[in-house]
Amino acid sequence: MDSPDIFFVSEFSDIPPVFHSDLTQAPFENCVLCEQFLLKDGTPYVIEKAFKRNLKLQITNTLFEYAICMDCVEKMREVISKESAIAMEKYMAERVDLAKRRQELIAAKDFTIESWLGKCIITEKPMETLSEYQISCQCDGSSMLYTFLPYMISEEAILELVENISEKTKDELDGFRDTFLGPSPEIQDLLPDRPLVLI
Repeated sequence: MDSPDIFFVSEFSDIPPVFHSDLTQAPFENCVLCEQFLLKDGTPYVIEKAFKRNLKLQITNTLFEYAICMDCVEKMREVISKESAIAMEKYMAERVDLAKRRQELIAAKDFTIESWLGKCIITEKPMETLSEYQISCQCDGSSMLYTFLPYMISEEAILELVENISEKTKDELDGFRDTFLGPSPEIQDLLPDRPLVLI
């Protein structure tokens, strides 16, 4: 049997272009909340991006994107009620074994971003069939780490996840979105009519 340590092997790569900022076409440099510089080695952070696709025209728009340092991630988690956090963790645990998924990809030496993001971790629907989805990765400085992230989650799964969040938590997360992730006017109408979910 493989050692559990395989889940914590420090596999990494350069940050793929899909996780670069659409605004600069380059890696994110600062935390969206505290503005800490992120590209220094030893600086852990998370990147999240959300997309909406016109399946007929095969046109994809970025709904929002941000990088957030781990200190601020912990602060954001404090706004999530204990009940919401437990319900969200239960939802994920019942539907996906992230440790097993990572072990299989690492064992296969598969570090193509397409394999890690190619299908929803909950529904297993391929990205190319989805009209809306979010992607997330964990980084350290200028490198992307292969932990339980990166992964992609579909709108269908996000909507199910939202059902487990209290109204107070939804309001807090909406406040974060409205304050820090305000979209450009041309995509305002594309934004989903649902709370932001930090995945």
